[in-house]
Amino acid sequence: MHTELTAQEMDFLRMLLAKEMEETRVEHRHAKNIEFKGHLQEREKLIQGLLERFEVHISV
Repeated sequence: MHTELTAQEMDFLRMLLAKEMEETRVEHRHAKNIEFKGHLQEREKLIQGLLERFEVHISV
């Protein structure tokens, strides 16, 4: 699937992802359950991957 986004939409999504990354990192630091920490680490990787894809898409 290919979707065209405006620069404003891309900036907004990047901001949302950055905010989600920060919240996930805070949650990870406070988590006590090992399984939940693992889930949060995977979530961080997913968010980071999306942020990197947005950066590549913007520079093209």
